[in-house]
Amino acid sequence: MTKSKKYYFMYLNAIASSFAVVVAHTITNPAQLGITKIGPTFYVILCIVLGIVFSFGVPIFFMQSGANILNYRERYDTKTFFIKRIHKVVIPFIIWSIFGFFFIYGKSDFSLTLKSFITTFLSGSIVGPYWFFYNIIGFYLCVPFISLIIKYASRNIIKYTILVLLVVNTGIPIINILTKSQSLFSTSFPFIGPYAQYFIAGWYFAHNDISRRTHKQIYILGIIMLFFEIIATIYFSFYVKQLPGLNYPGGIVKTFFDIAMLPSFCVMCALFLISSFVKLS
Repeated sequence: MTKSKKYYFMYLNAIASSFAVVVAHTITNPAQLGITKIGPTFYVILCIVLGIVFSFGVPIFFMQSGANILNYRERYDTKTFFIKRIHKVVIPFIIWSIFGFFFIYGKSDFSLTLKSFITTFLSGSIVGPYWFFYNIIGFYLCVPFISLIIKYASRNIIKYTILVLLVVNTGIPIINILTKSQSLFSTSFPFIGPYAQYFIAGWYFAHNDISRRTHKQIYILGIIMLFFEIIATIYFSFYVKQLPGLNYPGGIVKTFFDIAMLPSFCVMCALFLISSFVKLS
């Protein structure tokens, strides 16, 4: 990865982790804006569109993490890798979780004990937006063996790994929703988290030459999927009731633009592919 790309990743990370995340958690939920009736009105549809457009914050961060970390063996050993991750991510996460615990529960009758902190910490209920820390730390724990796949496997094996992740994480959940069932395949694959495909795809795009034809195909697919997310979310939120799946408070169906699903993954790949190949002067 060139030095210019690393600098661009820093700027993109600042935009993704600050601006996009703030927008996604402030003005994309109608209930937070005082809108009590969910219907196909201008402001509700605007919330949906903004929620979909600015959902790139965490996925792009995941893809950058994969691009920057999965080849760590070229720079330092595994012990150094874990020390760096603990200092940069784990310790700040724990410290701010402690602050959040006392700030939120210190004003209530909740017992401020070590046991209560551990319970709320493990369940991720202290600060809702901190959910991504659990996923990124889980990814860090898997990096030592994933990095071996990246280092020694062929491009076809890496693409096969991404395909398996997509089938398990984005394909089977949709089948479960449509059939109103729970497939055992969704829990039968070891070491596969719901966002693992982002980490490996981020590395693949950043460290491999992608043909112009593939560029165009991914961009076109990303645009199609973006419109699909918007149209499907509006349609199923307002005109198809009781869809089994993911729902926002107030009745907005999140199933079709949740970042763990295939349409969002296609959009994020297109966005990341544009950003990771920008050449800075």
